Amino acid sequence: MQERHSIVMGSSYNIYLSSEDSRTSFPGNSSSDFLCLLPERLRTDDGDWFCALLELQLPQIPENPVYACCNLCVDSIAGEYQLPVLTRISDKVTRPSHVTYVPVKTCEVETIHLYFYDSIGRAVSFTRGTSYCTLRICNYEGLRYNP
Repeated sequence: MQERHSIVMGSSYNIYLSSEDSRTSFPGNSSSDFLCLLPERLRTDDGDWFCALLELQLPQIPENPVYACCNLCVDSIAGEYQLPVLTRISDKVTRPSHVTYVPVKTCEVETIHLYFYDSIGRAVSFTRGTSYCTLRICNYEGLRYNP
């Protein structure tokens, strides 16, 4: 495998993901649980970084609210569970009018893992279709200038 270098970015940037991304590397990806291989390693160890879900399109409308989780996020309390929650969603297409920036773990990652859990801690499964999302990753400076 080719050596990966760390991403050197400005104070904020967007990451566009689909459950169809990285199917060669992760053939088990589904619309409700998928990993996406980044072109370079993402490093978040040089300051305070945050992540927000700017947009989400799901193949089905959840019957009940679900938590969108991401391996970059620090754990939050979601009912009786601790999960790396980006946001709670209840519609097929989500473009929140108020975007919540969640603290990011101090880490270095090559993949982003996005998955969904319901309010009683069960993995959500969409039977068909593709999920799409836009994440914004920013440090404190990017948070001040890109609300």
